[in-house]
Order: sequence, then structure tokens, then C-alpha cells
Amino acid sequence: MSGIRLISESTYVFLNLTDNTLDDVDESLRLDKQLKLDPHSARYGLGALEKLPLEILHLTLLALDVQSMTEVRRVNKRARLVTGSIPQYRRILAHAPAAIRGSLNLETARNFSCQALYKTLSTAECDGCGDFGGYLYLLTCRRVCFLCLTEKTDYLSLSRKDVIRKFGLLDPTHLARLPRMKSFPGQYSPRGIKCRRRETLFDHGSAREAGIAVHGTAEAMERFASERVSKQLEAYNSRLSSTPLAMIRQQPPTMTVILRSMRGPFDRVGLGMRSPVVPAGVGADRRPRRFLSELLGRREIHKLEDRVHLGFACSSEI
Repeated sequence: MSGIRLISESTYVFLNLTDNTLDDVDESLRLDKQLKLDPHSARYGLGALEKLPLEILHLTLLALDVQSMTEVRRVNKRARLVTGSIPQYRRILAHAPAAIRGSLNLETARNFSCQALYKTLSTAECDGCGDFGGYLYLLTCRRVCFLCLTEKTDYLSLSRKDVIRKFGLLDPTHLARLPRMKSFPGQYSPRGIKCRRRETLFDHGSAREAGIAVHGTAEAMERFASERVSKQLEAYNSRLSSTPLAMIRQQPPTMTVILRSMRGPFDRVGLGMRSPVVPAGVGADRRPRRFLSELLGRREIHKLEDRVHLGFACSSEI
């Protein structure tokens, strides 16, 4: 992604910046390579679905989630021809195949339908602030701009430990209902941080809403989480008081140990490297978790025509 820095009133410098998002990493599936199939070459049909008018079949298939649509395409040639004839899905494959490829690799393809994905790709505005949304948040299929991506907690995915600690969701059934993803190994964020293992991460906004629903109010949820931390501190201090002095000297201070165990990457601030694209102090968070589920979606699919609009964003403060 290129950026522009204003040097003087009439001088600009183009910056070649690498955001290291998911589309810079994932090239394992190539769904954008369309096969030219002969409509008369299909030996087998779709069974009872063949009785439906093509328009009804298109609407039904478009309501499927992305994972189910991909599985339907793998049934036979006829299924591939029918799904490929859906205008909205055909445009996604032609102009934004990385959205499907990324959602399949992150295992978020069951979180949203093909219609929802097409609608998101057909809009240009950030879901949070209304500015141009150059990124696609694949956990919940939302458009997001760079500043919201790097500043708002809604786009910082959480580990299981973070969700339990922050929102008091101790029941596994509550966690099972939350949108989640499996991170894809690669190099993320403008700092180029390598993430080598796959980790299950949860959507922050959905986890917070679930916590409020369980505890009644946001204040009750925060009180419960704070009391739980205090109890863990007391339990640790109790165990430490019964530990021999020789072993205590080999351990770090009590408060340091418990805070390190309770604080995850969610709480760390000031770890980012500021990008020259944005003013100092704006969008300074460059943690790789903010880029694990992001695609660079600068294209906006035109709803009425089979073409795309390329978007851009600028700031007068740069």
C-alpha cells in the first residue's frame, strides 16, 4: 500500500509501505483461477434442486455462508456452473478472490453469507467512522479504515484467556457462540512481526456484548473481572507465603509475576512503530493481531456493472 507525505506546499513524496495483512501472506488457494467449463459437458445434475427456477436457485445459494457455497461448488461440474452463473458471486471471484480465500484459511467462512460479503465489498465506507474503508475485517465481514483498524479495540482480536479475563465468560457454551478465527502463519503489521503458530482468536465486540448479556451490565461485568483478578492475587500470595525462603529468592517479585500472567497482548500499549503515513500519535498500534484478519480491500465492486472502483484516502494533516 502506497502512502503520500507532504514535504512542502507543492512537493509530495510517495512512500512504498507494506502493511503485511492477510492478502500479503495467503496464496495457498487460488480460487480466482476460473475454469472455462462447457455447459454441455456436465454429466450429472443437482438432483431435486434442478426443479427450481434458476433465479430461485441463485437466491438460495447466495444466502449460504461462504464455506457452504465453496462445498457446493465441489459437488460436480453442474454445481460449479450454477454457482459461477450467480452475478454477485461471480463478481466476488473476479474482483476479490482473496476475501474468499482468506476466510477459508482463517476458518471464518461460516460467519457470514455470500450476500453479506458482496454487500460489504460493494460499499466503500468504514463501518466505524464513515471514511474510506481500505480494509476488510474477515471475522465479522466489515469494512474498516486504517485509523479504526489501529486504534479501536473492536478490531483487536482476543485469545481465549483474554476473553475470560476481560469479560468473565467462564462457561464454554458462551465461547462457542462467539465469532472466531484461526490465525494463519506469516508476517504481519508494518513492523513485519512473524507469527509462526495458529492461534484461535475471538471477535472483541461480540465477546464484550456476550459478557454484558451474561452479567447484566457493563459495570457488573467489569466488577466481576476485577474481583476475579483480586482473588487470583490473594491465592498466589497465599501460596507464596507458605513457600520456603530459598525458593522465593529464585522467583520474581509477587506483583510482577501475577501481572505478567494476567496481562496479555491486549493490555500492552506503546509497542507499535508509527507509520509515516499518519500524523504522530494517530494509529500508533501496530500489534500483529490487528492485521491477522485483515485484507487490503481498496476495491469497491460496482453493483450494477461488472467492474470495480479503486479507492484512496488522504489527510490534510499529513
